[in-house]
Amino acid sequence: MGSVGSLCRAVGTVALAAVSIAGVAVATAAPASASAISEIQPVSWAFVDSTVPHTRFVQPAGDMPVGAFAGQLGVTHEYKSYVTFDLTNYKRSDVLTAQMFTDETAVTDCTTARDTQVWMTDTDTAPTWANQPTENVQLPSEGGEFGCPSPRVAWDAKAALQQAVAAGQNKVTFVFRMPDAQQGDLSFGRRYDPVVHITVNDNKAPLKPTQLTTNGIDCGVKPLVVGLSGATLTAFITDPDDVIVNDEFDWWPAAHPDQRTAIKGVAASGHTTQTEILRSQLADKTKYAWQVRGSDQLDTGPWSQVCTFTTDFTPPAVVPTVTSTDYPPTGFNGGSGVPGKFTFSPNGATGVVGYRYIFDDIVQDVPAGPDGTATVQLVPRFSFSNQLDVSSVDIAGDAGPEITYQFDVAFNAPKVTCTPATVVIGSSATCVLAPGGAGTVVSYTYTVDNGPATTVPAASDGTASITVVVNSTNVFEPVSVTANLSTNTHTEPGGANIFVDTGAPTVTQTPDSPIEGQPVQFTFQTDLPNVASYTYQWNGAPAVTVPAGSDGTATVTLTAPGQVSAELDVSATTATGLVSGTTTQFVSYQPNQPTVTSTDYPEDFPAGGTTEPGTFTFSSSLPGVVSYTYAFDNAAPTTIPAGSDGTASVTFTPLTDNDHTLTVTSTFTDGTVSDQTVYDFIVKSVAPTMSCDKPSAAPGDVVTCTFAAAQPGAVSYVYSLNGATEVDVPKNPDGTGPATITIPNVPAGNLPLTVWSVNGAGLRSDPLQTAILVTITSSNAQRPSTHLS
Repeated sequence: MGSVGSLCRAVGTVALAAVSIAGVAVATAAPASASAISEIQPVSWAFVDSTVPHTRFVQPAGDMPVGAFAGQLGVTHEYKSYVTFDLTNYKRSDVLTAQMFTDETAVTDCTTARDTQVWMTDTDTAPTWANQPTENVQLPSEGGEFGCPSPRVAWDAKAALQQAVAAGQNKVTFVFRMPDAQQGDLSFGRRYDPVVHITVNDNKAPLKPTQLTTNGIDCGVKPLVVGLSGATLTAFITDPDDVIVNDEFDWWPAAHPDQRTAIKGVAASGHTTQTEILRSQLADKTKYAWQVRGSDQLDTGPWSQVCTFTTDFTPPAVVPTVTSTDYPPTGFNGGSGVPGKFTFSPNGATGVVGYRYIFDDIVQDVPAGPDGTATVQLVPRFSFSNQLDVSSVDIAGDAGPEITYQFDVAFNAPKVTCTPATVVIGSSATCVLAPGGAGTVVSYTYTVDNGPATTVPAASDGTASITVVVNSTNVFEPVSVTANLSTNTHTEPGGANIFVDTGAPTVTQTPDSPIEGQPVQFTFQTDLPNVASYTYQWNGAPAVTVPAGSDGTATVTLTAPGQVSAELDVSATTATGLVSGTTTQFVSYQPNQPTVTSTDYPEDFPAGGTTEPGTFTFSSSLPGVVSYTYAFDNAAPTTIPAGSDGTASVTFTPLTDNDHTLTVTSTFTDGTVSDQTVYDFIVKSVAPTMSCDKPSAAPGDVVTCTFAAAQPGAVSYVYSLNGATEVDVPKNPDGTGPATITIPNVPAGNLPLTVWSVNGAGLRSDPLQTAILVTITSSNAQRPSTHLS
């Protein structure tokens, strides 16, 4: 027996790009194959035998006999075999190709030609030899593969299937037979596999579109009027064998069907597709018709029904009238959650079929009654100023100008009174809930600290009582309450704050003003009953828990070295696990570094001068200083003892001007050393000044320069010309020092000159760096060289 073929659909290979059609993601590119390839097999088979002309052989075992075969006693049996196929899947199909094939399983004489014929018959009724169906269409033979018996023999079934599908047949039967001349010839007998295959390549045109709408309204439901927004046309299109279908919307003035306009697009098969007709493409007060159809690469489907609509581009011209006895435009009325009726009237406008209103940022439409008015019931959510915006709407759905109706709503949030007003954490307060204004209260819904909502019924007088257990460590516990009214609405929230005694511990410290780096003792105490422990966090370190003593307190000693302040956070925990609020204590430490003062050389201020000694005094605000260690300008540290008053002084003579640094630490009786104090001071320059009798000189010339000292106690001067040997210059009674300088044989330019003053201790001032201008003339260019000794 031959194998059963599998149903397969040819979809082609296409490079796809995702697009959206009427909200559905579909694929577009080169269109996919519009046809499908499938394979069908017989739903039944039978044969007829000439020796038993009135017997039916349906679904027999074995292979299909075709032609003549020898039977017992030399009787010749002539056979024809019939196969029947189901065609219901091919209704409305365009059969493009069809090939029938099967296996040849037995051949009486391979030297004879294969003359097996296949004919389409006119019935699918089980035949007999005596009652054979008419053979209408012969299938062209496509021959067989090599071999005898041949593993595959084929016939072209295209024309036969096209005829059967066109005739609307649900089934078709084919007969396998020999030509009349060989039907009884034993040498031509053959057998075939009854599992005959037909491979069909067919295409189904898109179905008639359904679910037609204009601007969201089904066609034919009511007269359709299109307004200023134009017309949106939608339809549901299906192609039985394609995922993509081409759509064509045609529209025209109903009175002029010859003026059709086609809008073509692409749709996803089995989904809604849509197109737009712009207001600019339409004429006012005109009736239009439209219909739609689908097509693929091979076939075009049927047109849909015809839909119509009429245009109206003139919306209502005036604002409507808004009235309300429940919420008039003056005074405070009603309350939040209290419904009120509002009536809209056309105010003389014609063609008003409804109203569009906006309340609480929600847009809604309401139809007008026979008298042109509409009444809506609205529920204000909040008290005080409310706003209602209303416009009239015509049959096209277009709104006219908008009126704003403002009204004030009376405050009616429930009243909440809690006793006591302040509650210790872990305790409770009783809160009485009462109506705050209009509306019959049937229950209250409340939350505590934005927690889960709880509803309690109201008593006959509209009040209710609730108990609130306070476990929060916030400074207050907010209670929010809404009143539920008999109208199945609710008021805006009211509420109260229960103030909380969090039981945060009291922290005392000893000493009150600790020294930096010294330990501090802290004692914790709380008003909470049954305190079991305290948990503290010291200056950001991990939290530590310590047990409470029998008196409910705890004491810890903590040190924060090297800091001027520290933070201590403390909470208490009771035996029941209740945690108190947190107390934060900031500890300020006195700095332990010494203080440096100097009247001769104030900090960061130019003073004194080079070679001028200055006194620096060290002191400390802390007791127990035994010595000070200091260093000037990164010199080796020196330690001096502190006096009985805890101070010490040193004298320093700077030999250079500009910035100097003094660092000092103090040492206490317990051997600890303070932080370092850095004292910066500035030494002024006392370099001498100079004046000469000539502004410039040539080599060999003699220049007289006079030096004047700025250094206190100066007794002489020293100068060096161009880095040569230093020359001493005595000081005159008037304090100046004259110097006679012979210009050496040097090139023209500035000749460097360095001058110092010297005091009685032999200390030089900082130097004066100057120069003598040397000039060259023709008269002195050849002078012999003269050097200073």
